[in-house]
Amino acid sequence: MVLQKNLTKPDVLDQIKASLNGTDETWEEVTVIPFSVEPPNIRSIDSFNIIYGSTTFMLNALKSDVLRKGLFYDSNSFSIQNYTQPTLGRASVEIQRFKANKKRAPARMACKTK
Repeated sequence: MVLQKNLTKPDVLDQIKASLNGTDETWEEVTVIPFSVEPPNIRSIDSFNIIYGSTTFMLNALKSDVLRKGLFYDSNSFSIQNYTQPTLGRASVEIQRFKANKKRAPARMACKTK
């Protein structure tokens, strides 16, 4: 899993990392430059990665054939309130559901926490 460490509350990162407790589950924190047109440098780029972070990160990952596989974002239901309200538990539920299905997300999907 690739987690954006800047612009994400530390307690949110901690809870997501705590939910990644399987033997084959790893995470990597990256810094995303706001409004950049390029995704951040990701060490584990060849692994299947679920992407979690800002809209900038999602849009850049969507442009990448490799990173697009790990997006789960619905632009029709996206709301900035997901980032301003305490919805952490829901984010963990969505991540667990995505992992359990082991399916490739549709290309128009990224992080949805509500």
